[in-house]
Amino acid sequence: MAAHTEINKDTELVSLTESTSEIARRHMQDDSSPLFIVDLSVVLKQLLLWEEHLPRVRPLYAMKANDDERVCRLLIDHGVGMEVASKHELQKCVEWGVPRENILFGAPVKENSHIKYAQIQGITRCVADSLSELEKISLLYPEASVYMRIAVNDSEARCRFSSKFGLFESEWCPFIERACELGINLCGVSFHVGSGGSGPLAFFDAIEMAKKAFELAKDYGYHFKHLDVGGGFAGSDSATFEFSVVASAINVALNEFFPERDCVNVYAEPGRFFVAKSHTYAVSVIGKRAVLQEHLVDSDAIERPSLERFSEHDSADRAEVALWINDGLYGCFNCAVFDHATIIPDSFIMKTAEGRVQKTKIFGPTCDSIDVVVQCTNMPPVEVNDKILFADMGAYTRSAASRFNGYGYYRVLYVNRE
Repeated sequence: MAAHTEINKDTELVSLTESTSEIARRHMQDDSSPLFIVDLSVVLKQLLLWEEHLPRVRPLYAMKANDDERVCRLLIDHGVGMEVASKHELQKCVEWGVPRENILFGAPVKENSHIKYAQIQGITRCVADSLSELEKISLLYPEASVYMRIAVNDSEARCRFSSKFGLFESEWCPFIERACELGINLCGVSFHVGSGGSGPLAFFDAIEMAKKAFELAKDYGYHFKHLDVGGGFAGSDSATFEFSVVASAINVALNEFFPERDCVNVYAEPGRFFVAKSHTYAVSVIGKRAVLQEHLVDSDAIERPSLERFSEHDSADRAEVALWINDGLYGCFNCAVFDHATIIPDSFIMKTAEGRVQKTKIFGPTCDSIDVVVQCTNMPPVEVNDKILFADMGAYTRSAASRFNGYGYYRVLYVNRE
């Protein structure tokens, strides 16, 4: 059974004056199941913003962020390439007719069968960051064009990748030497400054480091022509650094270290940048009860796997009311665990707005006690069958949801405000 049901085959045109809450109200009157409202015009606005601020940088959409077919096809139709990490994602790109030259197999470590599939489909560009990966590529796909992934300073990021991916500077020479011995076509450099909070200086320093790798490669007869500056581009208005500030630093670094006369092709892997703001998630309240303070278990006293991460904006006070909604951490709110997201209710659809604001805890629907979406936040007096809307839910939500306990199913409504 598919995880989601599309409400409309044709995108619904909505008025600029109609709020997302009003749209949700219309479509949740007779069906209380969770609903994603996907505003495709937001995706295009983000693309225009990218083209305005980073005209030299070709975006390769990171499918892992959200592989919704309509969203992906929209980006593909507007010339955006695709960055993929598995055979499954490669197959989708082939099915959608993405030109092979617009696909980057960006996973530094790949299964043998995935490499062979890329070869069969003529998808030549891929990434490697270890000697063992070079050996695999040499054996399975010797004609591939390989980007050398380097480790860069990602200390500012909430989600760091340098502990898992990327060659440290001391490893560059052995890597390039082995590629040369195997006759592998090293053609460029890629890096990732980490996700969440990476500032302009992180990109500048990483581009400068990439230049050193370009120069080193010349000693071995390689003349790189491709630079991939990775992802880490924020997608919400609450980001630490405005996109224009980060883009400015990238442009300055490119002009200094990779001027246009060098004819280096520059790419990036934005994911959440395109899709985060495009999705609003509406869920139903399925349960409510008062919280008796004398029976309250201290959440911080429970041993559990690093779940403190989503309480940055939670009130330190005890909740007065507990709500249950029909999706949770095992579903599309998994971003609180895996993507370091802070979940905050955005708006409400209520039968009545009477009553005082209450300190409220929000549980997901599953039988697991760690399924807490919001520890404590101030909310109006929401009742059972009312709806809660969450904004900026387009990235690393749907793509990582499970079906645990039979939940994780939702509907999708596509709208366009243009």
